[in-house]
Amino acid sequence: MIVGGAQRESARYRIGPLTTFVDAADLEEEFEDAPAGAQFTYAIGPTLARNSSHPTVLLVRRLHDEGRVHLKQKPDGQGTRYLIEKRPEDRSAGGAAAQIRLSDYEARLFDILRGLANRAAPLPSLDLLAEQVGLPHRQAADYRLRALIKRGLILVKPVGSARFVEVIDDMKNFPT
Repeated sequence: MIVGGAQRESARYRIGPLTTFVDAADLEEEFEDAPAGAQFTYAIGPTLARNSSHPTVLLVRRLHDEGRVHLKQKPDGQGTRYLIEKRPEDRSAGGAAAQIRLSDYEARLFDILRGLANRAAPLPSLDLLAEQVGLPHRQAADYRLRALIKRGLILVKPVGSARFVEVIDDMKNFPT
């Protein structure tokens, strides 16, 4: 019997990720004023928690979801350096239907999303979208969904726990 001590088997210690983040407000201000191609380090450390609610992580996720940045990682003596690179703005989107060319997969996805929007039906899972479009996996469906958003053809709006699609440019006869 040990009195006043800790037994090795009962001691439970957990050290969380030792990742440091830049200030989200500072990052956003610098990002907005920067030219395309500019790179910013937003975190340094061994790992990023997938479910992190840190303001900088939320900002980076939003910028990525909007198609405004590329995400990058570089090994560093202090762990991993997490970077964003500002993408050029796509000024051809948003109503310039004649300039937008969709791949066969994007055209099929757009048709499915247009049908969902017309029925005011919620967006299904990425796995189901991939299956309906004929894509090999959910990441491919996510990539093409983001491409349609980036081109200004659709918006995805969260309502409660569901997501709904709004068609911005309802191109009936788009080139493929």
